[in-house]
Amino acid sequence: MVRPERLFLTAGASHGLDLISGCFAQPGDTVFVEAPTYFLALKILQGRNLRIVSVPTDSDGLDVVALEHLLEMEKPAFLYTIPVHHNPTSVTLSVVRRRKLIELAEKHKFFIIADEVYQLLNYNGYTPSRLAAFDDSRVISLGSFSKILAPGLRLAWIETEPKHFSVLGRCGVIKSGGGVNPFTSAIVESAITLGLQDSYLERVRKVYSQRCAHMIQVLDHVLPKVVGFTKPKGGFFVWLKLPQYIDSKELLAEAQILKIGFRPGSLFSQEEGFTNFLRICFAYYNEAESEWACKQLGRLFSSHLQ
Repeated sequence: MVRPERLFLTAGASHGLDLISGCFAQPGDTVFVEAPTYFLALKILQGRNLRIVSVPTDSDGLDVVALEHLLEMEKPAFLYTIPVHHNPTSVTLSVVRRRKLIELAEKHKFFIIADEVYQLLNYNGYTPSRLAAFDDSRVISLGSFSKILAPGLRLAWIETEPKHFSVLGRCGVIKSGGGVNPFTSAIVESAITLGLQDSYLERVRKVYSQRCAHMIQVLDHVLPKVVGFTKPKGGFFVWLKLPQYIDSKELLAEAQILKIGFRPGSLFSQEEGFTNFLRICFAYYNEAESEWACKQLGRLFSSHLQ
């Protein structure tokens, strides 16, 4: 259960991450991120002049063994993670790893910034409780109405121990404005009170689930066998793996001619790795549009196979 006194409103989850980056780290400090990770989060951290160190991931999420080894050499101010329906990989951090991550954060005295904007967008199977539920002191969680109500709202929240809010409240932009989005906040409060948020979330889950299932079905049929992908259980994205010799960034120009698009894998890495990966989104387009685009994508990949 989320307690109101543990919530701090922000103008979107990105605004929340930027606030945290400015309040809980100083320029030159080391921060850990997953590899791969949300590419615009990298931009936010780079904009705060933080030293970014990547931690590997696999099918169970953040590799906590690799993290433990890194912690023998590095002292991060915080670790930024997307523990549920990860962007871009769609994987979810296992419960065992969540507990180990909390243990390491307590031992090495760093904060965990958990980007949990997809927590409520589960379509198939069990999703662990948000990471904030596993710890009261080391986890600073980000949630957003942009994913569950409307992107244009730019209304989100930070969930953490109230003692951390005094640090956030001293930020100049918060002191100057006296808070963020009070008008939008009042509208969303009414939507919650009237049950509109719950009913909309139920509807949007159904729509996204159908679009996800349809895209997976089409990809299974149209992609060459050498192209692999993770089947999402929630979130917005599918993460595709091409043969090692194909650089997804080099396919962008041809994709645009075919009137399709994707995000190349190198965007999602501080080191510009994952060159043979790419991210596509199933949430925005209807089934007919998605099917047409997937078929175009399959043709594009087939034309580049050796």
